[in-house]
Amino acid sequence: MEPANLEIRPASAGDLATAIRSLEAAGLPVDDLAQRSPEGFLTAAVGDTFVGFVGLEQFDKVGLLRSLIVEPEFRSAG
Repeated sequence: MEPANLEIRPASAGDLATAIRSLEAAGLPVDDLAQRSPEGFLTAAVGDTFVGFVGLEQFDKVGLLRSLIVEPEFRSAG
């Protein structure tokens, strides 16, 4: 895929559900994600194809990077 086709956008509730499935498949923790709103999370997609997901939880002036996943077929693609 060409990088120009990659779209980074705020995550929707549907994106959050997709990301939870991907994180679970990768063996990453998801315990508190189902109760969260998608605010603070970003989705990467090529068209309708989910590529990845990342969240940043903010505490005053500090942010916690969390829930980062890139689908296996898109890893190491630049």
